Amino acid sequence: MNTNGFGTNILVLDGKNWDRWSAVMKSLFEECIQRIQEERLQALFYIQQNVDAHHFEKISKATTSKEAWDILESYHDGGEKVKHVKLQAFRKRYETMQMEEDQKVSDYFSKLLEIVHQMQTCGENVTDQMVVEKALRSLSPIFHYIVVAIQEAKDIRTMKPEQLQSSLEAHELTILNRNSERLNQQALQAQTFKKEGNDKNYNKKDECWFKNNGEGNGNEANVAEGKNPNSVLMMAKTCDESGKSDELYLDSGCSNHMTSHREWLTGFDNSKKTIIGLADNRKLAAEGTGNIVIRTKNGVKVIIGDVLYVPDMNCNLMSIGQLVEKGFSVTIEGDSMKLFDARKNLVLKSMLSKNRTYKCSISSDSLMCMSATMSEDVEALWHKSRASVALRVIHSDICGPFETPSLGGSKYFITFVDEYTRMLWLYTVKLKSEALNVFKRFKILIEKESDKSIKILRTDGGGEYTSKEFENIRISQGIVHEVTTPYTPQHNGIAERRNRTLLYMARSMIKQKALPHKFWGEAVTTAAYILNKCPTKKLKIVTEEAWCGRKPIVKHLKVFGSLCYKHVPDARRTKLEDKSEIMILIGNDEKVDSTMFRKMVGSLRYACNSRPDICYSVSVISKFMHDPKKPHLIAAKRILRYLIGTQDYGLLFPCGTSNEGCTLVGYSDSDWCGDITDRKSTSGYVFKFNNVAISWCTKKQPVTALSSCEAELLQGALQHSRNVA
Repeated sequence: MNTNGFGTNILVLDGKNWDRWSAVMKSLFEECIQRIQEERLQALFYIQQNVDAHHFEKISKATTSKEAWDILESYHDGGEKVKHVKLQAFRKRYETMQMEEDQKVSDYFSKLLEIVHQMQTCGENVTDQMVVEKALRSLSPIFHYIVVAIQEAKDIRTMKPEQLQSSLEAHELTILNRNSERLNQQALQAQTFKKEGNDKNYNKKDECWFKNNGEGNGNEANVAEGKNPNSVLMMAKTCDESGKSDELYLDSGCSNHMTSHREWLTGFDNSKKTIIGLADNRKLAAEGTGNIVIRTKNGVKVIIGDVLYVPDMNCNLMSIGQLVEKGFSVTIEGDSMKLFDARKNLVLKSMLSKNRTYKCSISSDSLMCMSATMSEDVEALWHKSRASVALRVIHSDICGPFETPSLGGSKYFITFVDEYTRMLWLYTVKLKSEALNVFKRFKILIEKESDKSIKILRTDGGGEYTSKEFENIRISQGIVHEVTTPYTPQHNGIAERRNRTLLYMARSMIKQKALPHKFWGEAVTTAAYILNKCPTKKLKIVTEEAWCGRKPIVKHLKVFGSLCYKHVPDARRTKLEDKSEIMILIGNDEKVDSTMFRKMVGSLRYACNSRPDICYSVSVISKFMHDPKKPHLIAAKRILRYLIGTQDYGLLFPCGTSNEGCTLVGYSDSDWCGDITDRKSTSGYVFKFNNVAISWCTKKQPVTALSSCEAELLQGALQHSRNVA
């Protein structure tokens, strides 16, 4: 016998007492099952008693505690898809969250950590470093200085969010104390001005209250704040009225850069005007904004943007806060202040003056080195320098290589863009070395279409455009080749932007339809085809209309990657097989005027009576008279151009003599599966009498030859039937 937790003696099975042992075990199992059921019912009872009436309705039909728990869990937490949707919403709130101007640090961190906790609940792994970095880059502008100090002095990778919060709260308390002291000083200063009762003497050197205190000279600066919330805060400088200063004051309380030197500003915009308020209730007018170009000692040029032009000011102010917003950084070490650009290049260095301000003297020549020496109508002059006729300037660029070759094995595509009409031509190539041949084809095509010649070709400095052979062709054709400066794709911006747009469109089309990457060639070709039928900002008409003078047809356009059906000819299917095959649309063919095309083909067929050399070409385009496309029309025009260039060609029938004999010679040949549509072969023959062609024919064979030998036999039968005739 054995004793366990049931409080009874359990018989041990020894092989001789099976009946008795099994009966005892069944009784114990029934007791255990009963206990488990009682515990489950008790757990279900606890869940039902601790929910409100609304939730009780949801679990009222549950028979077990697990079933009730699963219902509540799916209702509140949802499945994996619901969690993913919630996580996307929390991510958006997390990424777009910014600290408000009047928001406290504690409130901001509470909202931030609440969103982080919700993201972690949905399975997102958000580390302390990510939270700290997010908080630093989303603080209000008043904390930019402390952010720079924290990034320089502390290791952000090991910092905790609560440590950052305590540091920012201490800085917040310091700012609040300073603001209260500044308001008191401003009120006292306003009362002083009121007692004097004369605003005209405020800028006079001999009456400056700061100078009379004996702590500095009258040419230094004070800090003043405007009372009008819509005005611009500035630092008022007390100096002589005899002239304007060439010094720049670095000011942490000034909200915008300001200068009284109009000649320093480039890209001046007189439409951006504002009012500047002073602490003594005076107001100054800003007549516009511009940029100041500073050249450092090592030759680096730095642009200070959004500088207000204030003619009535006698000083020049540089806002530290505005510089920080633009990516600059400021450090103060000892009695010097240093200004660095985004690449950590030293731009300015200023020493602490007697009245505890930072100023620096900059040569006006260095500032004016890139000033606007052009006339006020700079934009008009710039547009006049652009091409005014088609083919005056062609922009070209090569994009690639692509990791996945296209259906034709290409890894690059070349674009040519006409600067005036913005017409785009695109070619896919396997190697960059094919650029020369592509340019030859492109040049012949567009010059024949437009009856104009290319004047200027603008490309980058790639080897495909700077080879010796390319240079020889350019010189022989009288084309000026403009090569852009290395590492400055902006100089060839038209081609670069077109390539970027083509890639964006191709990527979207492939991703939308979940097509393999090998269709990128067809996607960029379709994108170029669509762009030529769309208007641009420069043109008031569609690009294709500007190029050829007629409005394009767009009713034939279909969605890229959509399902389509290809007709199966009767000769290639049985009676019960489908008449069409399911395909995927990866391109668009533009329809043309079928009536015009039929008239053109009819004229060409009549010309075949005296020009047998065009019989085959005319017979090929004749197959598409029922539904011609643009490529068919281009082929027909090419035949016409060939006829115009070979008007002196024809059949010659010389006068024979009686001494000459009569000689009849026939020639025949055929290809094998030459027709890409139905894979039928084409037969042809010509008969000459005394070396003069008297009969000829080119005809597609009625059946599909299974071998080249069969195709030759069919050709021989055709020729012999003509011999007998």
